[in-house]
Amino acid sequence: MNSAAMTSSAALAKLLLALLAGTTTQAREPIAAYPDPPQALFQELFVAVQTARIFPDGKEFADALPNAPPARILAQYRAHPPASPEALKIFVDGALFDAAADRPGPRRA
Repeated sequence: MNSAAMTSSAALAKLLLALLAGTTTQAREPIAAYPDPPQALFQELFVAVQTARIFPDGKEFADALPNAPPARILAQYRAHPPASPEALKIFVDGALFDAAADRPGPRRA
């Protein structure tokens, strides 16, 4: 190999090393956290809803979008737990259903 080829090879090797070093030390964007699952957000309320089977589909409650922060809904549930499945349905309807919607059912994600 002549000296020009060796110089080109050495320069290419330095360039590749510099590029590789740059890619391993660059800051990476943080990965967005997944939201907590509904059973973690709603805890015993989730269990009560699923156990009482107030929705025909078991995913209905899990897929619904709350009208308020889940912690506030859970606090209201704990402060005044519904005494019957019917009362639970009324509570959940108020917490998860969009009152302005023209169709019944939970707002979906």
